[in-house]
Amino acid sequence: MDCHIEETTKRRGKMNGCIKYLIVGLVVTGVVPSSQAANIDVTWGANYSTCVSLADGTTPVPLGNRVEVGTFTMGPTVGSPSLDNFVVFAEGAVGDGTGYAGSWEIESVYSESTIAHEQAYIVVFDNPAGVVGAGHQLGIYAMDMAYAANWMFPAGTDISSSTTIDLQDMVNDPGTPGATLKPGAEIIYGGGPVFETDGCTSFQLQTIPEPTSITLVGLGLLGALGFARRRP
Repeated sequence: MDCHIEETTKRRGKMNGCIKYLIVGLVVTGVVPSSQAANIDVTWGANYSTCVSLADGTTPVPLGNRVEVGTFTMGPTVGSPSLDNFVVFAEGAVGDGTGYAGSWEIESVYSESTIAHEQAYIVVFDNPAGVVGAGHQLGIYAMDMAYAANWMFPAGTDISSSTTIDLQDMVNDPGTPGATLKPGAEIIYGGGPVFETDGCTSFQLQTIPEPTSITLVGLGLLGALGFARRRP
C-alpha cells in the first residue's frame, strides 16, 4: 500500500489506515505488540520415564515437597546449593498432575517479566516449605538451552509463547538400565541418573553439609592451591 500522501487534509486518515493494516499484518504473522502478549505458558516436571529420589537413591521425594522452575541472574556454580540469584517463575509440589511421589507435571501461565529468553532450571526440595539449609536435601537441574531450545523461557511476543521441559530431556534412553546424561545436561546440585527397579530413571537430591564442613572443604582447596603454586 502507498502510504505517501501529498494533501495535508488527507494525511491523517490515510496514515491511520496504513497503521490498521500494519497491525493486522503483524497479528497474522504471529508478531504482536508486547502490550498484547505478556504471559508465557510453561509445562514442566519429572514425568514419564524420569523421577527424583532423596539422597539415598531409592526413596522417591515425598508427595507435597516443593518444586520450582526459574532462572539464575548469575550463572550457578556446580556443586553449590546456593539459590541467592535464583528467580522463581513458578512453584508447585511433588505429585501435582501425577499423584505419584518423585514425579510431577505442572502447567504454569504467568507474566514473562524479566525471565524471557533465559535458561530454565528446575529445583527440587526435601520439604514442602522450600527451606534450604544444613541437613536438608536439594536438587538443581537443567538442560543447556544451546542443546535443547525448549529449556529457554519464551517471550510473550514470540510466535510460540509456550514450552515444555522435563527432566527426561537430560537423559539418553530414559527408563532403561543404560540411561546416561546427554551432552548439555547440567546437574548443578544433586546426582543421577540411576535406573530404578520400577523402570524409572532417577535423579537424586544431595544433602547440604554443615557450614563447618563447607569451610573445611574450602580451606582444603585453598591449601591445595597454595601448595600447587609453591611447587617448582
